[in-house]
Amino acid sequence: MTASLLKNFGGKVDFQGNVISVERGKDMIPFKGKVPGDYALSSFYAISSIITGGRLKITGLDVPEDYFGDHSIVEIFRNMGVTSQWEDNSWNVEQGELRGIKVNVDDAPDLAVSISALATAVPSLTIIEGVERLKIKESDRISTIITTVKAFGGDAHYDKGKIEIVGGKIKEGFISCPSDHRIAMMAGALATYDGGVVDNACCVNKSNPRFWKDLASLGAKVSLVG
Repeated sequence: MTASLLKNFGGKVDFQGNVISVERGKDMIPFKGKVPGDYALSSFYAISSIITGGRLKITGLDVPEDYFGDHSIVEIFRNMGVTSQWEDNSWNVEQGELRGIKVNVDDAPDLAVSISALATAVPSLTIIEGVERLKIKESDRISTIITTVKAFGGDAHYDKGKIEIVGGKIKEGFISCPSDHRIAMMAGALATYDGGVVDNACCVNKSNPRFWKDLASLGAKVSLVG
């Protein structure tokens, strides 16, 4: 994403594998445009809609690129059985026949949280590889993802560099969020199915202070306790 943005300014950036090549810009140009929305954060609204049998159109996102990144969640959810399409300049999702997948998120590790949330509703096995960097996020997300999946009725464990999840029937859950905005959003999305409590829910303010209001606007019953 950074490389794409710099190219819009006339920068010369090339990203291949684990190598980033940058040349000094000689013809840098002004750029005017909208700041695009965030696919990974938007995915929690999509999950809420999918697991409750709804339909949702999300606008304000950039057109998905060819490389593996946060926008790849559109294809990943489609591979998990969701009706998930980019059309009419929007991401459209609708519940389908959910199934487990095997996916490597090393190039976009934040997606592991979103995939794990949806996998909690899937009765077959989901395997998420390339998760080692999750240990050094706002929380040890390998641990907090597993805790959250289990809190809402799924089964999850870590084994040799991968998270394995078998879900099915989501139940009411409770988590004490370790100041990790994505984990709070994961729990919030799952709670739209059968209820739940997220302690320290204000940690979503790091990236999306409107998250709980947005969930409520989609029909979720959200209330502040304590």
